[in-house]
Amino acid sequence: MEGRVVSGKPAGDNSHGYRVKREIRAAGTATTELEAEQSRLQSVLAERAEPPALRLHPSLSTRYRELIDDLARSLNAPDVKREAAEALRGLISEVRMVPDPTARNGHAIELIGELAGILRLGGLDATKPPRFARALSETMVAGARIGHCFIQA
Repeated sequence: MEGRVVSGKPAGDNSHGYRVKREIRAAGTATTELEAEQSRLQSVLAERAEPPALRLHPSLSTRYRELIDDLARSLNAPDVKREAAEALRGLISEVRMVPDPTARNGHAIELIGELAGILRLGGLDATKPPRFARALSETMVAGARIGHCFIQA
């Protein structure tokens, strides 16, 4: 575009050609700056060490099994069994038996439903009496969305 004549007049300060040229240069500068920033960020990411693998506490599976057993005992207590069954029916939309050679009976039970609600059964909820409070009183974070809960049968 340099030295071109636009609309019969030289490309000067007020002409359309000059404005277009200025915008192209500005866009080119911005693009060049973005490409330089992208290259810099890619090199920073390439230089970073791989994050360490997540280390789980050795007794985590034992603690999880204790919590599940405690939940089962709490939900089967005669004074809360009916209320617990109704609460679980409202939270679980589907139960699937999935073949699993590592499971005790060769199948795993897959519960599909509102995961946050299932986890809340064990937490302290100020709006309801904490009837199942001890079962899952460990800190857990879950969004209010549909989720899966896997239990080996």
